[in-house]
Amino acid sequence: ASAKAVMYTLALQPTSTTQTITPDGDVEATDVIGVPTPGGGSGIYARVASASDAEYAQFSDGGVLEVSLSDPVEPSSTADHEVHYRARYSGGASSGSVTVRLMQGAVQIASWPQALTGSFADYSHTLTGLEAGAITDYDDLRVEITAETA
Repeated sequence: ASAKAVMYTLALQPTSTTQTITPDGDVEATDVIGVPTPGGGSGIYARVASASDAEYAQFSDGGVLEVSLSDPVEPSSTADHEVHYRARYSGGASSGSVTVRLMQGAVQIASWPQALTGSFADYSHTLTGLEAGAITDYDDLRVEITAETA
């Protein structure tokens, strides 16, 4: 044996069973503004990703915002896929709702309506196993939101 050697230890840590995938880019923003106005090099997605009631996307009636999502580690199961968001109606509206769509590129994976209240509230939607199983490219996931007010 030589007097010289290399020694090391190695451990593999499994990925977390819970990942948070956040918006990382604007794909489409029609009749939507970021509050406060995003700075240079940023977009409305940064307001949506802030998870703060002081930073948000403000929609006109019929406004559409589609954001790309950060690249996750591909899960090994189609279980426990959830979309979480906070929303409210305001600006003199007496009611409001959004339609949320989970997209993979131009392909719709899931869609659901959500009635809103006049105060920020937490909402979530759990994908069915078929919907989660339809995802073939986690790097191309997007969320599209369309707002309606009365």
